[in-house]
Amino acid sequence: MIAQLQLDGIAPPVVGEPEAAPPGESDEFYTPAAIRSALDALGVDLDPCSPAHRPINAAAYCVGSEGVDGLAAPWHGVVFCNPPYSRGSLPTWCEYAYRQIADGHALAVVGLVPARPGSQYWHRWIWGKAAVGFIRGRVVFEGRDGKPTPTAGTFDSALVIWCAALPVDAGGSMALAARLASFRAALTRAGVDVYWCERRR
Repeated sequence: MIAQLQLDGIAPPVVGEPEAAPPGESDEFYTPAAIRSALDALGVDLDPCSPAHRPINAAAYCVGSEGVDGLAAPWHGVVFCNPPYSRGSLPTWCEYAYRQIADGHALAVVGLVPARPGSQYWHRWIWGKAAVGFIRGRVVFEGRDGKPTPTAGTFDSALVIWCAALPVDAGGSMALAARLASFRAALTRAGVDVYWCERRR
């Protein structure tokens, strides 16, 4: 069961700047199969920080190792972003995700990030700007071989959904809402328990 929590106007206090990467300083944190299957129900238009083996089923990709920088071009449609976790990367990707919505480029961005609600980048780019889904238990990330990474399950994770505030009668608004609802339902079917903190529009 997904609990709906209203935290509008309530933000946890800033307690320093815990923005270091998860243990190991590695970017080898690939999205596990259960979340990938739920993303199929969402329908991903763009994965802007994809590894070369493209584990996410998306219509388009930006692959840094192939010279395509996901932070150098506008995003579009519904985006899934499991950004690099190395030191300093997460604030940059979260800011870019927020601005792609604010500037009207993307319709929705779903981010898979470490759950660090006391960090400054959460206060700047997530709290009050996105719906947050805290994942129960710890995500077992995969390496390129599909096996758990050495630091899998050692930190908490959250799904963050930045979404365009479309007018009620805007074309496609109902379709977008249906896609996001399908994604949440698919997470539950896949056994991923998420506790959502909704952003009031």
